[in-house]
Amino acid sequence: MTETNQFKQVILLLLAVLFSNLVFSKENFIPGYIIKNTGDTIKGYIDYRDWNKNPEYVNFKTNLNATSVSFFPLDIKLFSVHSEIYESGIVEVENTSLSNESLEVGFQSKITVDTVFLQTLVKGEKSLYFYKNPDGRNNFYIPEANGFKLLMYIKYLRRSVNGQNIVTVYDRYIFQLANYLDRCKNIKELLKDAGYTKNKLLKLFGKYYECSSSKAEYQDETNKIQTEIGLLAGVSSTTLEFTSGKSVFKYLTKVDYGTSTDFTGGLAFNIVIPKMQNKLSIDNELVFSSYKLRGVYNDISNKDIYEVTTTEFNYSYLKINNLLSFRFYFGNISFFVKGGMSNGLAISEKYNEKKETTIYSLYHVYRLPALRYVKKMEGGLVCSTGLKYKKLSGEFRFEKGHGMSGIINLASTAKRYYFLLGYWFK
Repeated sequence: MTETNQFKQVILLLLAVLFSNLVFSKENFIPGYIIKNTGDTIKGYIDYRDWNKNPEYVNFKTNLNATSVSFFPLDIKLFSVHSEIYESGIVEVENTSLSNESLEVGFQSKITVDTVFLQTLVKGEKSLYFYKNPDGRNNFYIPEANGFKLLMYIKYLRRSVNGQNIVTVYDRYIFQLANYLDRCKNIKELLKDAGYTKNKLLKLFGKYYECSSSKAEYQDETNKIQTEIGLLAGVSSTTLEFTSGKSVFKYLTKVDYGTSTDFTGGLAFNIVIPKMQNKLSIDNELVFSSYKLRGVYNDISNKDIYEVTTTEFNYSYLKINNLLSFRFYFGNISFFVKGGMSNGLAISEKYNEKKETTIYSLYHVYRLPALRYVKKMEGGLVCSTGLKYKKLSGEFRFEKGHGMSGIINLASTAKRYYFLLGYWFK
């Protein structure tokens, strides 16, 4: 099996774990709270589904052993879970498509009135809310005296004098925001970059708070990519094996090199994918790894003619590991599995051979390189599993690399087992 196929199997396994966890996880009750229409706050557990579209209802438990109760927007004022806040409201919903392929000729608005949970994007002196309808159409809102005001944005086709259809935008939301955020003197300039998207409008409100010298009480960061920086340290256990169909290499292929146990350590920089409940991340590492191995091969024709070949391989690598990680959370503890590729650069290398021949009473010693051609780069596959508790982690890891042999008819395989401890700054 080639390394490419092995890598594909590792990735497919991780994707299967991810898919099964998302599909077959029927409930995901995590700490949260609701605020009733009377103003009372009740803490408990909410079935968090990492909603792509605003939820129609929410399931709530006062404790994990209690029976869940479903709340609709008319039943409660607000709920909060996983650092997200949803407020109930009766609002206008614009349902016209924003896809150029679906636009119709002539301006028209398809507004309906609905009772929904609005996601709070910004809360403070000036606030912003979001709703995605069942068809995936985004709508943004600002508060007004008796509820929420829809920020109007519509696309349609306008027929030109030569009969061509031109995509035209009705962007009244720019005028609405200019009036709403008028405390900032530079608001008209800032609105030039204010597209009708979450990221653009969140950026606009952030600039507004900088301009107005006030501070937002809350700002949604669920779509913000998070990073983790950590230190890794531990031990590695390395074995080396050579394989070949050529008998000329039997001084390498017929040898047991034993195991080399050495220190290993490095830096880690993880990119946590937004949404998906922070379960998926891309882990990037710069790791130091080394080994010292020695093997002896005895080629004995008879008691008077024999040859002893001693080979020694001392290598140190700087490795860049790029791994896909999936996590399961149990309170403050997370269990993770990860897999991916490793690429190492040999920063120190010794591959010596000592050949001692005895022919009757004649004894000769030859010293030469153990291999004629070597590779500076070692690629490999990595898979691991471990636990993380707050800022500390522990991990068992297996790595299979293609070693250093650059000879076509001689394959080398370096297998490494790691135990790593990690400390995470953020």
